[in-house]
Amino acid sequence: DGSMKTGQKNIKGNWYMFDSKGVMQTGFVHIPSQNKTVYYALNGQMQYGQKNIDGHWYVFDTYNGAMQTGLFYNKKTGTIQYYGKNGQMSYGKVTINGKVYTFDASGNYSGKGNVTIDGHDYYLGDNNKVLVGFQKSGNNTYYYNKDNGQKEYGQKNIDGHWYMFDGKTGVMQTGFVTIPEQKKTVYYASNGQMQYGQKNINGHWYNFDTYNGAMKTGLVYIPEQKKTVYYASNGQMQYG
Repeated sequence: DGSMKTGQKNIKGNWYMFDSKGVMQTGFVHIPSQNKTVYYALNGQMQYGQKNIDGHWYVFDTYNGAMQTGLFYNKKTGTIQYYGKNGQMSYGKVTINGKVYTFDASGNYSGKGNVTIDGHDYYLGDNNKVLVGFQKSGNNTYYYNKDNGQKEYGQKNIDGHWYMFDGKTGVMQTGFVTIPEQKKTVYYASNGQMQYGQKNINGHWYNFDTYNGAMKTGLVYIPEQKKTVYYASNGQMQYG
């Protein structure tokens, strides 16, 4: 439109930054109002993802371009990396909150099996690769978040199904579980998924709310069967 541009501007899908005199910015720019540092390439466009700048690796949020610091699960490499306060990838022995961790020459955390880094739990396979999704270890099943690689705890909705993972160990729960804060008892099948509606469990009929999975007790009307039945305090249907 011919008018002078200042501040952040989105032009044809790319973000640019112009100073108060309308000069296009390049390089690292801190945006206080958004509490982030971003990087504009020589063509002025904000950068995203992993970038090598002047011989150092950085990583910028794929959504808002914010320079990342601290622990980072790199989905592309499937590894855990660490970026210092200046945004640069770290190598070798790195101290994080008083503990020393080792990163290889590629900047990937070196380890295998169950590892805890700065209070976060991961499960590593060969070549320092982070294993995500459902993982079996012995007789137990765990779930590792596909976005950050970390072990999940508590209630989680995964692909439209509710699961419960122990708050301390992360073990996937099965069977009857009481959730005190929601004042309900629910049932998780052997695959860990919360159950709904009428279910026969070990020879007894139970009824779980179709919306929140809460086990029903007392008199319950079953519309599709046009009958009222009674469930005892343990949730089992009564007869006679």
